[in-house]
Amino acid sequence: MALYLHGLGHFHPETVITNRFLEDLDIGTTREWILERVGIRERRTALSLDYIRTTKNRDPREAMEASGLTNARIGAAAARTALDRAGLGPKDIGLVVSGSSAPDHVTPAEAAVVAAEL
Repeated sequence: MALYLHGLGHFHPETVITNRFLEDLDIGTTREWILERVGIRERRTALSLDYIRTTKNRDPREAMEASGLTNARIGAAAARTALDRAGLGPKDIGLVVSGSSAPDHVTPAEAAVVAAEL
């Protein structure tokens, strides 16, 4: 049996968090420190900057509710991009594989939720 990769997709939330934004949060870091040690200039988030500014993202559960995006929605958006690039549709998929270091829940598997979202 052969496995073929027909398309790749990605999803980037619209909201950008810059190192300057993190420095302005007064959480004990500077733009220079982040860039020197981590090498990141900016990152994307599904949360609003106002929410992060107000809460400093203290409660992960509250943040999930505030974001409006789930891992499944993000995964499905990336999958749709891959499907479009490959000229395929959701019914052409035989297997969904999903990996996350922070799944929304333990069961059902994230891949099943992404498949359902598609």
